[in-house]
Amino acid sequence: MVAYTLPERPDLIFSVRGKDSEKSRQQAMEQLHHRIENEEIPADAFPNGVDPSDFIEVDSSKMNQPQALDENNEVLQAVQTLSNLALLKIDLEKDRQAALEVYDVINRLLFGSEPVEEEEIDSLKQGFKTLKVFAQNHIKLQSSLPQAEAARDLLNQALYGESATVEKSNPKTAKADKAADKADKAADKADKAKGDNSRT
Repeated sequence: MVAYTLPERPDLIFSVRGKDSEKSRQQAMEQLHHRIENEEIPADAFPNGVDPSDFIEVDSSKMNQPQALDENNEVLQAVQTLSNLALLKIDLEKDRQAALEVYDVINRLLFGSEPVEEEEIDSLKQGFKTLKVFAQNHIKLQSSLPQAEAARDLLNQALYGESATVEKSNPKTAKADKAADKADKAADKADKAKGDNSRT
């Protein structure tokens, strides 16, 4: 029996009969596809795709033992989630530049007063494909934000501890406390000024 995991999702385990081989890795790929089809794993969990060579062999003898590194796995997954978001943003920015160029052409051809040539119509078709890719990636980025924000919170807690979580979860309270302290200092200053004036 051989067991595999993936760098992007170290919490996932794929068990295959036999030893590590190209065939075993292909069977692990089939398990991955099956679990994605059954919605056990989100379809967008691997935005960069997965190849059989990406699977990492793990010690199958430890599979049934309590995982002492669950928290570390979660932090690692959070880092990967943020990394995926960064890649999405980079790709989206590239798509945005291409879409802007296409949009200018579409504006001129559709809403301009000049006649449209057949070659320009062909360029319109390709232009709309470019805009569609931009729109799809924009939607994908927006849908990834909640998961990325949760990953940021987890990483923030791992880096700064519980105090960071408390401050983040109660931003209004923190602001209110700061405002109250400022008001108290202003009141003390005013009282002191009144005292000085009464003595004079």
